[in-house]
Amino acid sequence: MLHQNRLMPFFPGLPRTPNAPDGLVARSACPLRARTTQSGYFFSVGYYISLPYEDSFQNFRFIAECGVLAMVARNLKRILIISSILFCLVSCGYHFSGEGQGPKPGLRYIAIPVFKNNTSEPDAGAIFAGALRQEFIRKGTMKVVPIEDAEAVFKVTIKQIGIQAVAHNPVHLVSNRITVENRLFVTLDIRCEDKASHKVLWADPSFRYFKIYQVSDNTLKPDPITGFENRQGALSFLADEMATRIHDRFLSNF
Repeated sequence: MLHQNRLMPFFPGLPRTPNAPDGLVARSACPLRARTTQSGYFFSVGYYISLPYEDSFQNFRFIAECGVLAMVARNLKRILIISSILFCLVSCGYHFSGEGQGPKPGLRYIAIPVFKNNTSEPDAGAIFAGALRQEFIRKGTMKVVPIEDAEAVFKVTIKQIGIQAVAHNPVHLVSNRITVENRLFVTLDIRCEDKASHKVLWADPSFRYFKIYQVSDNTLKPDPITGFENRQGALSFLADEMATRIHDRFLSNF
């Protein structure tokens, strides 16, 4: 047990009560709460202190104010830490997706010719190049022009278009399992060059993305037309999604 007067260095607002019994008798399980008893209060600091009734309110207000100040200090510390992190991210060049001036500030006119296609997929070069053109036109960040009027030119090669089976269904009437879902993936080699100097402004030699599509919804009678249409839909999705990501990364220079 500690006498109340020994708490004075920590709580200078508490009056000295030499005739009171030991002031510190128990911890409160509920901080920031106060309730009356026969001889005093439970204060927010969690200790029961025996005080005369005429001094109780002043001391309770003092301790409550200390609790509020401590809470404000903790919140202020969190705000300062978060602000410092955000400042560091901005100063290091991080931007939100799709924002920025690109790898060359002041760049306004770009050309996006048909992609070189090293796969057996027909018209893939035109499909993916068209999706990228539409992305720049739709967002209006830079103007898409013919090569002779451009300041920078995108040179993209479709390196690979592949399929991987990801889901099967067992069929009792045949010896093999039937594939019901495939993963379609596309790999691009992307470069954007300054037209005058041929300097590479931005590049990603192995940009890959994938889409899972359903081959058939009937394992006993697979429909090849349904599988082909779903595959073409997945390819169209990849063209649009990869165009969005190329556009945003190019402007963020990431």
